[in-house]
Amino acid sequence: VYSVKFSDPKDFFGSSELRKYEKDRVSFLVNRFKQYDNLFAWEPMNEMNYLGKPHGKNAEEVTMEWFDDLAKHIKSIDKEHLVTGSLWGGEIWDSLFRHPLNNVVQIHTYDETENSTRIAKNIRMYIQELKRYKKPIIVGEFASKERNPQRKEFVESAIKAAQGAGSSAWLYAS
Repeated sequence: VYSVKFSDPKDFFGSSELRKYEKDRVSFLVNRFKQYDNLFAWEPMNEMNYLGKPHGKNAEEVTMEWFDDLAKHIKSIDKEHLVTGSLWGGEIWDSLFRHPLNNVVQIHTYDETENSTRIAKNIRMYIQELKRYKKPIIVGEFASKERNPQRKEFVESAIKAAQGAGSSAWLYAS
């Protein structure tokens, strides 16, 4: 998909040719790895709201139609593993988190990258808000600034906040 030329970013969700290429790519990956017990979940796209931005006020609707199609495609190949979708920047879409094929509510937050007290507070707030979906919650990505002198405390504080609120968190380290 990523090597196919298209003139407008909107084509990614709207082009039937690109959709076919994406399903072929997903089919290859799911068939290749579905037998692995250590695979947690399939994520059709990382931070869907970011790629959906060119669609403006229709971003959620267009993106979710794509997610629905790809999630059904994945489940037609692999009925055993979970499916999840993620959003960037602490954004919350009811349509994604309530979607019947989205098994895990996943949030990515980069709204705080320095202060360990604030990141812990933010993560606890997100988890409290997301509990209404009655699905497992993962803070899929968060990060401290690379040169943060309190980086170790920041990471520990974030992970402990997630665990204390009944969730899990993974660190994105670049």
